[in-house]
Amino acid sequence: MSRRKHGEGSVYSYVRSGVRRYRIQWYERGDIDDPDSPLRRRSQGGFPTTKDAAAALRQKLSSLDRGEPTSTARSGLTVGEFMDEWVEGHRVGESTKAGYLKIIRLHIKPYIGEVELAKLTSTRLAALYRQLESSGRRNHKGECTGEGLGPNTVHKVHQSLSVNRPRFDGEFSC
Repeated sequence: MSRRKHGEGSVYSYVRSGVRRYRIQWYERGDIDDPDSPLRRRSQGGFPTTKDAAAALRQKLSSLDRGEPTSTARSGLTVGEFMDEWVEGHRVGESTKAGYLKIIRLHIKPYIGEVELAKLTSTRLAALYRQLESSGRRNHKGECTGEGLGPNTVHKVHQSLSVNRPRFDGEFSC
């Protein structure tokens, strides 16, 4: 097999439990909205044949050419839906779960709850944090008061979103 040129991605094999599988690897911008953002290596594995892996790599590279994200997150899944699924399946105490639900209800869903998970970028998250700092406070009814949140609360929002980010293979990371 000939060597691929820079930017074309790669296909390589590995053996797991005595079975040969194939993995693809490609590079994409960390933030598709920012052309100056650094390149990040992405990969996806588990293909049974080289042909299947090469087809998947072509699909990923075509998505990049069209300016679409290549994330393997479920198509159409919003941040709000994902957060609801995550918090229901998260094994923590009731008071901890209540705290997460409050953060999601007051500070995540009103701002980015309708954004598709695959289209969530670091630029959008940074804008969310700045908005919360300047005018993100909401009362117990969920009405915006126009005041900013404290740094500790903004950090809790960030932690909630960071813990929930899916890895590329579709599993959840902690």
